Amino acid sequence: MNQLSGTIPPEIGKLTNLVYLDLSINKISGTIPPQIRSLTKLETLHIFGNQLNGSIPEEIGHLRSLTELALNTNFLDGSIPSSLGILNNLSYLYLYENHLSGSIPAEIGKLVNLVECYLDTNHLTGNIPPEIGNLINAKIFYAFSNELYGPIPAEIGKMKSLENLSFQTNNLSGPIPKTIGDLTELKLLHLYTNQLSSLIPSELGNLKNLNDLQLSNNQLTGPIPASIRNLRNLQTLFLRDNKLSGSIPKELAYLDNLVVLEIDENQLSGHLPEHLCQGGKLESFTVNSNKLTGPIPRSLSNCSSFKRVRFDNNSFTGNLSEAFGIYPELQFINLSDNDFHGELNNNWGKCKNLTNLQVARNNISGSIPPEIGNIYRLERLDLSSNHLVGQIPRNLEN
Repeated sequence: MNQLSGTIPPEIGKLTNLVYLDLSINKISGTIPPQIRSLTKLETLHIFGNQLNGSIPEEIGHLRSLTELALNTNFLDGSIPSSLGILNNLSYLYLYENHLSGSIPAEIGKLVNLVECYLDTNHLTGNIPPEIGNLINAKIFYAFSNELYGPIPAEIGKMKSLENLSFQTNNLSGPIPKTIGDLTELKLLHLYTNQLSSLIPSELGNLKNLNDLQLSNNQLTGPIPASIRNLRNLQTLFLRDNKLSGSIPKELAYLDNLVVLEIDENQLSGHLPEHLCQGGKLESFTVNSNKLTGPIPRSLSNCSSFKRVRFDNNSFTGNLSEAFGIYPELQFINLSDNDFHGELNNNWGKCKNLTNLQVARNNISGSIPPEIGNIYRLERLDLSSNHLVGQIPRNLEN
């Protein structure tokens, strides 16, 4: 690692036979000189991880041989020059972590050889241009953490090679286009923290290679589509903080590779489906702040992989001493604000990694089992507003 400082001299334009230029991870400041236009044989230009400012010069469009352009992690501002569209050999474009503004130029659709495009973590605005549908070889397209608005264009369904697509943390609105279901190579789809509305399209069930689906913090309505059963490779499913309604589909039980399932902060109703966690891999399960009722399914009682669980703020019923088992990896569980009855089971004392146990505002009776005092990592215990009697165990007092 070097520590070069100062600016890029304009004389760099005299190196007309240069094919590869890497000045990355230094302390170079100032602007990219327009004289760079003379480096017409340049195939790789890496200047990432510096302190460059100013705009990306339009002259960069003269670098017709360029296959890799990495200007990420600087302080570049202004708009993305439309002249980038001339670089028809470009395969890798990294502009993330700058201060770029303006819209994504429609000319980006001319980069038909583009494989990876990272535009995230800037201040880009405007609509996503429908021309991105022309990027049929792109495997990664990241434009998250910007200020993009408007709909996700239906043309996105033409990007058949896509494996990772991330538009989270923008101001996108309208429905999720059904054509996303055509992206059958997709492994990661992040659309969370936008203003997307309407139904979750059933066509998402076509994405059989998907392992990470995050749609949280939008305004999505209607049911969770039963077609989700087809996503057998899914490991992470975030649908929290929407306006989803109806019952939780029993088809979720088919997703036996799920590690994270978070569907809290919605308007879901009915009972939890049987056979959840039949794959034995579920670690984080949150259904809090819905309108769910009924007992806890036995499959969840026996889900020994649990680490973080939230059932709070629903209307679950059942005998608490029978509804939950022993969870050796459990760290956090909140059962508050439900209609559980029965007594606290001494099995809680066997959850040695537990730091947070909340069972407030239920109908729990009996005494506090002394075994709870054996949970040495416990930081928060809330048993308030129940019908407990007897003394506080001495080992809890200490």
